[in-house]
Amino acid sequence: MLPPQSDSVEKSFTDLGVTITLIDRSKMSLPVFLWQLFRAIKRSNPAIVHTILEGSTGTWGRLIGFLAGVPRIMHSDRATPNPAKTIHSRLRPFLNNRTHHFTPNAFAIADWLKDSGVPEKDMTVMPNVTNV
Repeated sequence: MLPPQSDSVEKSFTDLGVTITLIDRSKMSLPVFLWQLFRAIKRSNPAIVHTILEGSTGTWGRLIGFLAGVPRIMHSDRATPNPAKTIHSRLRPFLNNRTHHFTPNAFAIADWLKDSGVPEKDMTVMPNVTNV
C-alpha cells in the first residue's frame, strides 16, 4: 500500500522470487484504491490474505480479501487499536468475525482480542523478540 522504504529488503524478496504488487494508497482516492486492490487480489487468486497492523492495511486488506472471496484471512496485530471512532474501528468487529486466524505479537493484544470476542483458539501469540 506504500512504496518500499528499503531497497535491500525489497531486493531480498525479489531474489526469493516474490512478486511485489504496489497499489499506492497515497496516489489515489479511496474508491479507486479499493477497486485496484480488489482487482489485484482477484487476479492473483491467493489462498490466504495476511494483513498486518491496525488502520488501512488491516482494514482494507481484510475487507477486500473477504469481498474477493479469499478462502482464508489472517491478521497480525502489533498494538491495541486506537479507541477513536474511525471507519477502521467501526469495521473491526465485522472483519474480526471474518478473520480465520490472528497472530498478535504480545499477550496483552491477545487479551484485548479475547475481550473483543475473538476465540482464543483462533490466535497464536508470536512475540517479536530476538534471542541474542
